[in-house]
This record gives sequence, C-alpha cells and structure tokens, in this order.
Amino acid sequence: MILPNTIESSYGPGGTASLLRQVDGCIDALVKAMDILPRIHKDGSSECPFAEEFHADKEEIQRELQSLAGQLHKHYESASEELKRCKHNRNVISDDGGRLYGPAAKNAYDRAQKASEEQAEQHRRLQKRIVQKQATVRKVLEHARTITYPRPIRMAPSSRATKRQLPDGDIRAQGVKRQVNRELDDLARSVGEEQRINHLI
Repeated sequence: MILPNTIESSYGPGGTASLLRQVDGCIDALVKAMDILPRIHKDGSSECPFAEEFHADKEEIQRELQSLAGQLHKHYESASEELKRCKHNRNVISDDGGRLYGPAAKNAYDRAQKASEEQAEQHRRLQKRIVQKQATVRKVLEHARTITYPRPIRMAPSSRATKRQLPDGDIRAQGVKRQVNRELDDLARSVGEEQRINHLI
C-alpha cells in the first residue's frame, strides 16, 4: 500500500528553508554578540560599564540558537521519515508494476516511480543542508559556552537581543557606541558560513 505524507510540521522545502535562514541570522547575531564583549576581570569587574548587559544579550541569543538547534533536529527526523516513506512506496510501485500488462498501465507506474524518486531526492537534499547547518551550530555553541560571565547575570537582555529581526539574518546594535557599530559592520561584510566562524575555531 502506498503511504501518504503524514508529517505535520513546518518541514518541507519552504518551511525548512525558512528555519535555516533563522538559524543563519541567529548565528550571525551570536557571533556579533561575542565579538563585542568587553574584557572581564576574574572578580567580575570591567572597564566597560555595559559589560553585564552585553553578556546578558549574548546569553539570550545563545539560548535562541539552542532552541533553533532543537527545531533543526526535528526537521532532520522528519526528513528521515519521509525518506523511509519514499523507499516503501518505490518498493510497492516496483512490485505492482511487475504484474501489470499493457503499455498504458506500465507508463502510469513508471511515472509514479519517477515521482517517488524525485521526492526522495528532494528530501535527501534537505537532510544534507540540515546536517551541514547542525555542524555549524555545534561549533558556534561550543565556543559560546566557553565564554561566561564570572557572576550570575542579574540584568535582562536589552532590545538588541530581544528585538532582532529573524530570519533576515542581520542584527544591528541600537544605542551602542560608534566603535561597536563599526565592529558589527566589519563582521557583517564577511562572506560565507565558514568565514563567519573561522575566527572562533
């Protein structure tokens, strides 16, 4: 029996592409948030009066990326289920097609077999993109977890972290000194996913 698509989630060419854009935006935001962190002494003091606020922003964006990583895993599982479904359907079509007679019926089954193979290839491509993005997320999060504030953070994240525009893939600090804005602009001009994190590895 041919199995229908029963995946009830945002997984699919459109939904997964949207999630990947959100992940890219969050990666950019976290890299920028870490890049502007001021130097912190062991006792938690800093020459920068906004040090704790900057760390609160970084932690907020880091939590968002961790949440998106969970969504990526769900999309990976959905892709795996769809690939199993496509394989089952191709086997059914192949078995039934071998018992058919007449060119019209065989042509219909050939078209069904081709459609199932095209669906499987689409899911394989999506799954590959998810796996690649998961690897990048792991690298960024591993580095982010090594950067901690020496004392419990009491401040809430600023609007820079809580009002970023995902999935546009770009976050701009509001009300930060010109020097910080220049650093963000320099990082935003970097091209390619690996280039965005090379200085972290």
